[in-house]
Amino acid sequence: MASVRSTLQSTSLILISVLTLSGAAKAHEDYEKRYDPVTGGWCCTTKNADGYGDCAVLNVQPGMIEGEVGGLRLRLTTEQAQQINPLRRSPVDTFIPDKRIQPSWDGNWHACIPATPVPGRADIFCFFAPPTT
Repeated sequence: MASVRSTLQSTSLILISVLTLSGAAKAHEDYEKRYDPVTGGWCCTTKNADGYGDCAVLNVQPGMIEGEVGGLRLRLTTEQAQQINPLRRSPVDTFIPDKRIQPSWDGNWHACIPATPVPGRADIFCFFAPPTT
């Protein structure tokens, strides 16, 4: 009986791991075909020349996103930035013009940031905001 229980527990753990990984992969696919409407650059890229951009849902905290004339200001600590792009080694403090803010497909805030700032693209590759009410 213990062997059956052990086998069921192992199978359950494997299934949970596979579902978690496939969910994460599916979530990341949401970014792979998207690009910035102004710069034309891809939101997510694994190319060194493109700055190794990575994307994630933002866990918005006070002071992280603030409205400014003509857009939004995004401020992330290094730790918060690394939750989006693990290669990031510095904080983010960048202005995002309205014309670069795209509607979110799931009602969440999303950001795609480079490992290091890329000239001409501010310090963000793509930014998605929930629809306004």
